[in-house]
Amino acid sequence: MAELKVEIKSDLLPIDEAKLIEYKGDHPSKMLGQIPDWIRETLRVTSSDFFEDVIKWDRAGPTLEFYGEWRGRFPKDRYSTYWLWIRLHGYQSAKDLTGTAHITIKGWLMTKMTFNSELEKMLRWPFLKYFYMDQRKVYEREGKERLLELESRFRSFLGLPATAEF
Repeated sequence: MAELKVEIKSDLLPIDEAKLIEYKGDHPSKMLGQIPDWIRETLRVTSSDFFEDVIKWDRAGPTLEFYGEWRGRFPKDRYSTYWLWIRLHGYQSAKDLTGTAHITIKGWLMTKMTFNSELEKMLRWPFLKYFYMDQRKVYEREGKERLLELESRFRSFLGLPATAEF
């Protein structure tokens, strides 16, 4: 018999979908070395829950182009894990080290439940619907706080003003 699954994915920023930060100034590529530590410290995870997906450099010509993607995973319980994803893309002059950087920060909560039979699914569904959904809301709030903390680290490192949350 095939295993039955229920998967629920919720954005931590449902209205915005992502936090975007634009930076113009000195040495924007300096963030490449900081991001892994920021993710580990913000999520309070070890390196097994941190993923450096892509790092690219292009040094051809008078400008240096850089690109990076990172993910951090924070397992909450048996069913739920939240993820933070960061993309950094920018350009930097080889002469005076000034340039621009575009930072995107996203987060989501993923809940997965597997069932061995229809009977088990039917018996566990009330637990998921009436009890566990409240716990998921707590996880979503916590994940959003950590995402905003990560954004705050970027802004303070770059000397940018903090954003107002409503």
